[in-house]
Amino acid sequence: MITKDSQNIDKALKDALDGTAMLFLGAGISELSKNSQGQMLPNGSALALILAEELGKENKAYDLGRISQYFRREKGPRALCELLSGRLVASNIDAKLQEFLGCPWRVIYTTNYDNVIEQSVQHGFSSLSHKSDPTLVGKRIIHLNGRIEDITPSSIDDDIILTDWSYATSGFPTSKWADVFRSDLQLAKSVLFVGYSLADLDIARILIEDELIKSKTIFVVGEGVDEIDVASMEAFGTVYSTGFTYVAARLRQVKKSHVAKESAENFGSLTEFKIDAPTEARPSAAVLFEQFVYGKIDLPSLLGTALAFDQQSFLIERPEALT
Repeated sequence: MITKDSQNIDKALKDALDGTAMLFLGAGISELSKNSQGQMLPNGSALALILAEELGKENKAYDLGRISQYFRREKGPRALCELLSGRLVASNIDAKLQEFLGCPWRVIYTTNYDNVIEQSVQHGFSSLSHKSDPTLVGKRIIHLNGRIEDITPSSIDDDIILTDWSYATSGFPTSKWADVFRSDLQLAKSVLFVGYSLADLDIARILIEDELIKSKTIFVVGEGVDEIDVASMEAFGTVYSTGFTYVAARLRQVKKSHVAKESAENFGSLTEFKIDAPTEARPSAAVLFEQFVYGKIDLPSLLGTALAFDQQSFLIERPEALT
């Protein structure tokens, strides 16, 4: 649901201050940072235009992966590295964004290549990329498409996921990082996407796997975002089409009264389950067939008092549990 009500966003920001929220940062926030030349860091479409202009093809809009692949072929990997490094290394970051990123997030994911997050967070975060060994340990910044500081002409196709070739060979859905991403989604009390349009289908597929994730997920997008794009995001969480300024204002308001809590350990493999009413009814053959053939469990029967057959319940009681 699209809303400007502050309740959901305030709850997410409190979780961020408690260190229990997950942040996913997209390129829609890039305009709040500048490079050493005073230029705004480009988002994906702006970077595609820059590459096209360098190639003398500024009269047509190109997909970033396609135009970067062509740029690499025509001008070489060194020229591509130099252009990216010149454009995507931040030297001036908006104070409101720094304050927001400075919250003790449980973990930060980003599809951005730049160093904005590293320049803004407090000490204690490790900066990782898609090439790093996946880990759930400690405070982490994970660049799913690679980091600008890692690129070299000899290995640019491996260092960042930018060209058509690197996108085609990245394999995120089946990677170990995808499993860690799922775990982080489950363990976070709130999940906040800022400046991210959910255009990446790999991320969208993971989000929709678990209905519980939707209930704690918030998307913050600009006021000018197309209503069709906003509507598509509603399937994955609550959408705030308010822009980042609203979130920054809410954070300052929340900070005035919120006392950070010491978070307890999270348990990622436990789900609360409630039985509305116990039943004595014997399950149908169809229910048993679904359970034993397809592994589909009728949880109310399993955890209630229903009998599978004779006097045998669905649960097999171990002697150790009865002592």
